[in-house]
Amino acid sequence: MKITTQILSTIVLVILTALAPVWILDAAEVKTMTVQELKDRIDEEGLIIIDVRLKPQWTKADSKIRGARFEDPTEWKSWMVHYPKDAHIVLYCA
Repeated sequence: MKITTQILSTIVLVILTALAPVWILDAAEVKTMTVQELKDRIDEEGLIIIDVRLKPQWTKADSKIRGARFEDPTEWKSWMVHYPKDAHIVLYCA
């Protein structure tokens, strides 16, 4: 699905802080990403983009970031363990 400026502009923050309890990251290691940075890296091999909107919001959404995977944010403990610890993971809600 084509990435639109509208959907990218609604990315409030990259919610990487959710990774802290799983991998015990220091807050200084958690980074945010601008819309432009995501646009520049969208085709990067190994980049994992996870849509963490609630299921009803995700289902009804008119647009989604191309290549993003949906994961239920209320079940993060069960799915985060399936991603590589050294992966570049972008979590977003729009």
